[in-house]
Amino acid sequence: MPIVASAAKVSFTQAERRLERLPLKSLKWLQGQGPNVPYKGLPPTGEGGSMQIGELARATGVKIETIRYYEREHLLPVPQRTDGNYRLYSLQHVEQLRFIRFCRSLDMSLEEVRVLIGARDAPAGSCRTVNALLDEKMAEVDARVDELRQLQHQLRNLRGLCPQSDEVKTCGILVELTRSARSNKAQI
Repeated sequence: MPIVASAAKVSFTQAERRLERLPLKSLKWLQGQGPNVPYKGLPPTGEGGSMQIGELARATGVKIETIRYYEREHLLPVPQRTDGNYRLYSLQHVEQLRFIRFCRSLDMSLEEVRVLIGARDAPAGSCRTVNALLDEKMAEVDARVDELRQLQHQLRNLRGLCPQSDEVKTCGILVELTRSARSNKAQI
């Protein structure tokens, strides 16, 4: 089953409708783009597939400020500049931003994304680092799931203290919350 990040969900029918509205020459630019990758805005219209930052933002669904931040953090290749000093982005930037966005939707930190980009950019290297990073991320998720299960158990126990709606002064939930807060069991 493929991984589909919540930030990148688009139904196949929506993607098909978007493709139908595009001119035929634009479809070449979309080649290899699956239905789960959002397509926003027009494909690049400049020479050699170059586009300005607003077009890049629309094409990837990433805000302009975020693109500039990723540039400052060296997560994106340095874009070419026009004679007027405007940045010109390429399809490489689109792919890199989509990669970053998908990694972020998997709860990867920017430092983890940087490691993954470094590994991807060195295809002859070992994937040991990538495996270790993912193993560590899965361990973090497992720990969070355990914490959420404990929280769920506590909430269910609390809810069981007040099975029916009575007056607030006899509410078992409020009584237990107050008692726990006084006995320093509450963790804030």
